Amino acid sequence: MKKSILILVALVALMLTSLGTMAQGGASPYLNSTHTYTVTMEDGANTASWVIADNAGVALATQPSFSSGKAGKVATMVITWADTWASVGDYKIWFIESGTCSTKRELPISIIANTFYLTMNADGSECHDLSGTILGVDAIGNTNLLFTVNLNKDSDWAIDNWKFDFTVNVSSGYTLQSVKLNAGAELGTSGNYSDQSVPGTLATSIILVVINGHVETGATVTVALSNGKAVKGTTTTPDNGTGDKNQELTVDPLPATSAISAD
Repeated sequence: MKKSILILVALVALMLTSLGTMAQGGASPYLNSTHTYTVTMEDGANTASWVIADNAGVALATQPSFSSGKAGKVATMVITWADTWASVGDYKIWFIESGTCSTKRELPISIIANTFYLTMNADGSECHDLSGTILGVDAIGNTNLLFTVNLNKDSDWAIDNWKFDFTVNVSSGYTLQSVKLNAGAELGTSGNYSDQSVPGTLATSIILVVINGHVETGATVTVALSNGKAVKGTTTTPDNGTGDKNQELTVDPLPATSAISAD
């Protein structure tokens, strides 16, 4: 009895492991992800052809866009399982090597729903960092703002890193002084930041924005995300569009108290 239970547990573990692996492979791509498929031909001088078919084994009437190449005997195809033509469900990839005769290979494909997306924390407000300190009238100073980017995906989907672009917009009266991601290097003050990368082991990313202005004047700063990507090896999966991509933080002005006068 104990032996049977152990065998059953082992089989269940193997199934779960297989499902986890399957969820990350080219045979079961996430919708809108990009994958590479490779074959080794018998003769590199032969013709290499790739075809996408539906689950019934019928070639799609309009073949989707993909790139293909051949180096010696190695033929490759790179395709994005885009929602403009594909949907969650089953397809087939055919590879045909043609010389005097032809050989046809088939790989079943099972497209699964894309669960990857990025979100920003909720909007908020805070006092200028110099609140409560001794200041002159109409003082000018820096204040720090922390914006949070959140990674959302299936827990069993292991990725190497995730990437995104973002912009920083500062209301008039304040100027952008510094931008850093996860306490890293200074990113400059252009307000536009592309292809920022975060390790897949991190579920959040912190954007530090430093602005400068009159402390008795309020300000709003908005960080807007775009072009989110999950990366595993050579495979990229784009953000599925779910969730709020913007976060606005308001800097409340300090009271415009006059200087102290003496009699």
